[in-house]
Parts: sequence; structure tokens; C-alpha cells
Amino acid sequence: MSEEEKLQLNVNFITSRRIFAKIDEICLLPRPVDISEFSDFIFVSRQSAITPVVGSDFGRLKALLAIGNKLPPYLLESSAIPLPLQKINAENWLEVTQAYRRLFTLEIQFRRFYVDYFLRVLGDQKKFFSECACHRDGKYTGFADNAVKLGGKWCFVEIKLNVQAEQHLHEQLKKYCHAEWADLREERVLRQERIWQNTMLVMDTTSLYCYDVATDQLDLLVQLDAIRAEEDIRILREELIPRLR
Repeated sequence: MSEEEKLQLNVNFITSRRIFAKIDEICLLPRPVDISEFSDFIFVSRQSAITPVVGSDFGRLKALLAIGNKLPPYLLESSAIPLPLQKINAENWLEVTQAYRRLFTLEIQFRRFYVDYFLRVLGDQKKFFSECACHRDGKYTGFADNAVKLGGKWCFVEIKLNVQAEQHLHEQLKKYCHAEWADLREERVLRQERIWQNTMLVMDTTSLYCYDVATDQLDLLVQLDAIRAEEDIRILREELIPRLR
């Protein structure tokens, strides 16, 4: 077994287990922060009792907590960025995450420190949307992780740590295809004619895939190890757009 295979096996083991932490030094805040104050940048999980808050989202939430509250030192001095990624930015993200990408244990970490940067380069525009509520036949069908504009229409993107570990991935992806409309939050709605209906993207820490609901096929587009520069993403974009339907 190669070192890369051993590393991936270790990550798969970690991500398949629950992570526990001791809770101590509880601080009651005189001024609680209402969910409406951070719902525009933190999406509270509807499928789990825990919502991870990492990166700049943690910093923004901490700033809200500091309004009208005296925060304890352990919170003031805390950070929610893995040490190797503390200096990540729009110029160095590919270089910094190249070695660390397979070590993410939370999907939200992978999204914040890799996927968000990737989609800003891949799309027609830097702006993309997260947690997109899809609707079909008058019913809510599920939340697609992202929507990015490609070739003039919006394409849903589902993010996973390891596609191979997902038992019901295809059933989940079908919920987002043929969407009649999608609620992108920020009081913005996408109608059917502005969404690619039959295809969407899937990304995990190793690869980017294209899913076609008509054939129920998940095809490999590129292994992320091959993405060494942002120009590689732009080339990929030109190859990808003709596949969207």
C-alpha cells in the first residue's frame, strides 16, 4: 500500500467515527445572539444537532458575541482554522491546501478552505450560493450544497469528503435535478429555465465529478492533484460547460 493510500485510509477511518470533546468553563452571556444576526453567513444544520463553525465564520460570530458581552479569554484567543491553513488567501490557497486537502475531517472545513476558492475561479462570476433549497412538483426536495453559474445557467454542486463512502449518493443527487425552482436565500429565487436540469457537479477531497440524471452516471472530470494552478481550473471550465444539460 502506498503512502497516499495509507493516508486516505486513515482519513476514511477518522471521518467514519464520531468526534467528542470535553465541555467545561461554560460562560452565560448577558446578551444572547439571535439566529437572525448570523443566519446570512452560518447555515444551521437541519440534519444534525451540531453545526460546525470554522474559518472567517467563527471570527464573524465571535465579533457578534462581543457586542454587549465580556468574552472570556479562552474565547477571545481562540481560532477555528487548522494550523497549516491560518495564512490561506486567494493567492496561495492551491499551494497551501495541496498537502492538507485529504486531511479534512469535517465537510465544512473542506468547503471553506478549498471548495469556496475553487468555485470562485470555476464559475462565470465569483459570486456563488450555498445551501440552495430545491423544489419540484410543489414540494421541497433537499438542499444542494452550492450553485455556481456556468455557461450562463446555474449548476448545483454537491460536496463530500469521500464519494466512495456515500451509500445513497445517487438518490440524493436526483433530488436536486429537474428542480422547478431553487431558493438561494438572500431573498433570491432561481427559476427552472435558469438551472441546468439534467447535470450537476460533485466534489470530494480527491476529485471532481459530473452527474447525469438521465443516465444515472457519475463521471470523473478531474483528479484534484492535477489542479496545480488556477489556469487549470479555467481550462477545466471550458471543457465542462459543453457537458451541461
